[in-house]
Amino acid sequence: MTTTELVTIEQNAPLTLFGTDDPDAIIESATKKANALAGVIRSKKLYSNISGREYVKVEGWTLLGTMLGVFPVLAWSRPLSDGHGWEARVEACTLSGQIVGAAEAQCTDEEGNWSKRDDFALRSMAQTRATSKALRLPLGFIMALAGYDPTPAEEMVHDHPAPPQAARTANGTAKSEPIPIPTAAENAPISEWWAATRRAKLSRDFVLVECEKAYPGKEPVNLTEEERGVLLHALLDKA
Repeated sequence: MTTTELVTIEQNAPLTLFGTDDPDAIIESATKKANALAGVIRSKKLYSNISGREYVKVEGWTLLGTMLGVFPVLAWSRPLSDGHGWEARVEACTLSGQIVGAAEAQCTDEEGNWSKRDDFALRSMAQTRATSKALRLPLGFIMALAGYDPTPAEEMVHDHPAPPQAARTANGTAKSEPIPIPTAAENAPISEWWAATRRAKLSRDFVLVECEKAYPGKEPVNLTEEERGVLLHALLDKA
C-alpha cells in the first residue's frame, strides 16, 4: 500500500467513535447504547456497591468497548522496582489500530486485600485495573449516562480492617465474641459476599455444603441477594 493510499484512508476515517461529528446524533447514539448497557450490567450484576455507590467491573467496561469497537490491548506489564507488586499499561484501540485511550495501573502487596496474594494475582489485577481505566478515558461519559459511577470498580480501594482481638476475662482467658460482619455484606454483590465469609474465617467447603443443604442444587452465585443474606446469618450461627 502506498503512502498516498494511507493518507486517503486517514482523511476518510470517522472523526468520532460514533461515525459522525453531528452532536445530536452522537448524543442519541450514546444514550441508546447507555440504556442497553445499563440493563445488562444490572441484570448480570457487573458492578460493585461500595459505600452506597455503584462501580462497574471490568466486564462491564469491556462490554461497552465492544459496543463501540474499542478494545483493550496490553502494552506491557512489569514488576515494580521495589519488588512489592506489578504495574501495567493498557491501550484502548479501534480495530484499525487507532489508540483512543491509554492508562497505567499498579497492584501492590501493601494493599490490605492483596498483602497475602500470589505474585501472578497482583500482576493480573494490575492489568485489570489498567484495562478498566484505559476504557474509561474515552467511554466514561457513556457509563455515566447509564447511571453508574464512571470510576471503574477495580480502581476503588476497599480494604477491610483485621478482626479485633478477642476480649479477655478477669483470669486472662479469651472470651468468645462473634466476628462482626458489615450489614451491607448481607445484600452485597457475590464477590463482596464471599469476602465477608472469608473475614469470618468460614471455609469455602463449609459454605458450599451448607448452601447445598439450605438451597439444594444451588451455589451462592445462583442465590438472590436476599437468600445470600439469610445464608450468611445461618453460617455465622453455625460457625
